[in-house]
Amino acid sequence: MTAHMGPASLHRDPVGERQAEQRRVIEGHFEAAARFWDELYDRADVATWLFRERQARALAWVDALNLPRDARILDAGCGAGHAAIALARRGYHVDAIDPVATMVELARRNADEAGQGDAIEVRAGDIHALEAERDHYDLILALGVVPWLHSPGQALAEVARVLKPGGHAIVTCDNRRGLVYLIDPMRGAWLEPARRTISAVLRRAGLRRTPPHGARAEFHRRRELDALLYQAGLAKLSWRTQGFGPFTLLGHKLPDSIGHPLQAQLQRLADRGIPGLRAGGSGYMVLAQRAAIDPAPEIHRRADVSAGASVVAGTRIWNDAQVRGRSDRR
Repeated sequence: MTAHMGPASLHRDPVGERQAEQRRVIEGHFEAAARFWDELYDRADVATWLFRERQARALAWVDALNLPRDARILDAGCGAGHAAIALARRGYHVDAIDPVATMVELARRNADEAGQGDAIEVRAGDIHALEAERDHYDLILALGVVPWLHSPGQALAEVARVLKPGGHAIVTCDNRRGLVYLIDPMRGAWLEPARRTISAVLRRAGLRRTPPHGARAEFHRRRELDALLYQAGLAKLSWRTQGFGPFTLLGHKLPDSIGHPLQAQLQRLADRGIPGLRAGGSGYMVLAQRAAIDPAPEIHRRADVSAGASVVAGTRIWNDAQVRGRSDRR
């Protein structure tokens, strides 16, 4: 016997429904955590160091690009607006968007209190469907955004669409191979499916009473983000990992008195390119560029551009050991 299917059943979109539910859960997560994200840059603990270091590196890359003061900049997923404010203080006008209403209000308030309200236009927006026309922005920041997206490939394609030819994007993700996750099986992304399965079984059996976790950030391998950028038409120019703490073992955190000097030392070694550490930070960030109209230098697909490369020659990142111009191929 065939069940009757009405018009609503025939036109259901399971994928769209799952994405809408994911957006609802994530927006609820950030609504609840708004105070944390607002106070983040005033804290000095090891757990929030990653976020402060990530913003500092992104701003250093922006400074090195030496953009003109009339450059168009988008901070996609602006949160409480701290990066946008830092850019406005450098003399830029910034469009700042976030899908969470509380974050939009928070970013507006912070911009006004910092005296940068006229330089920052804050509004609700979704990186999956940007409102700007094609070839609009010189620079787009997406810091801490990719881990929360239901369709990161679509979002990065939108970033590439609204970037001007030769424009730059700074994109970050949570590094699946981060050292802090590999050491502690309670945190490692590689055991996440097993942990979820065991938790569900225990709840059904009545042996675990804690509620299921809500929103979870998605981890990516570095090569996964690189592939998404490449597919969107964005070439990786420079990269870095950062964040070596807080270290835990079976959920027990190393005290900050040990964690601070350990993190600082490991980050210094990573920045020097020490194998095993250079790619071992808990966060991965990339400076990428949309292809310009004129042919650009070829970046070897098998080589990684140094995190310490400098910006010269028309705002391109150069590393002589890894980037060859056309003259090398003649």
